[in-house]
Amino acid sequence: MSSLRGAEGAEGLRDELRALVAQVLEIPAADVSAGLEMERTPAWTSLRHLMLIAQVEDRFRIRFTAEEVSSIRSYGALVDTVRRHRGDR
Repeated sequence: MSSLRGAEGAEGLRDELRALVAQVLEIPAADVSAGLEMERTPAWTSLRHLMLIAQVEDRFRIRFTAEEVSSIRSYGALVDTVRRHRGDR
C-alpha cells in the first residue's frame, strides 16, 4: 500500500504544486514544468516567490527554513523540498 500511496502521492503532489505555482505566478499551468526557473521567468518576482512559499507552507502545513526559501529557485526544487518535508521518497 505504501508504494501505491507513494506513486499516487508523488503525482498528486506535483499536480497540486503545479496549480499553486500557476496561480501565484499568474501563468498557465501547462507552462509549469521541471524546467521552470525563477531566473528565466519574469513573472517569478521576489514578491511572488514569498507569496508562493507562504501558500505552499499553508497548504501542506510545513515550514521552510530561510536556507530552503532561498534555495527554491525552480519548480523542481520546490517539489523536492516539499517531498522531503512530507517524508516522501
